[in-house]
Amino acid sequence: YSLLLGNLSSPNAASSSRAEQTISLPANASSVILSFRYYGSTNDAAAPGVDDRQFLDIFDASTNQFIVRQFEARNTDRVWLGAQYSLTAYRGRQLRLSFGVNNDGLNARLAMNLDDVSVYFCTSTPTAIATLTPTWTPTFLPTFFPTPTFFPTTTVWPTQTPMPPNQNCAN
Repeated sequence: YSLLLGNLSSPNAASSSRAEQTISLPANASSVILSFRYYGSTNDAAAPGVDDRQFLDIFDASTNQFIVRQFEARNTDRVWLGAQYSLTAYRGRQLRLSFGVNNDGLNARLAMNLDDVSVYFCTSTPTAIATLTPTWTPTFLPTFFPTPTFFPTTTVWPTQTPMPPNQNCAN
């Protein structure tokens, strides 16, 4: 399952969908990495409205002050993508992560599925680890199906920076 933000089924209207989480980053972390996967989509043939956005805003949780829009897209590709950002500069602080989708009510409706949100922190300098390249092995199915069966194509993930190793790191 994943979290759906945005509007795909209701009439097109100016709207905002958000999911927020407050996190505390340890002051002694040598590195902090936020990672997540997202799937941008629309069910309209038109392009998204000029002010339609998928985003991640970061706020200081103790003062409610906006810090940065860390991520912004207008993705309608219907492909799972991964994103990673360093939050090391904010160690020792409480942050509010605010994932969202804004629709301006014009043209297409925009949405985003969000999954696998993680914050990793290390209390010592991590050592480099090898990057693994996923491989695909075909599975042959029995041929007794009465009608042809079509399977979705394999999703190719973009290369990402590897997560911190488990040594002295926590999720």
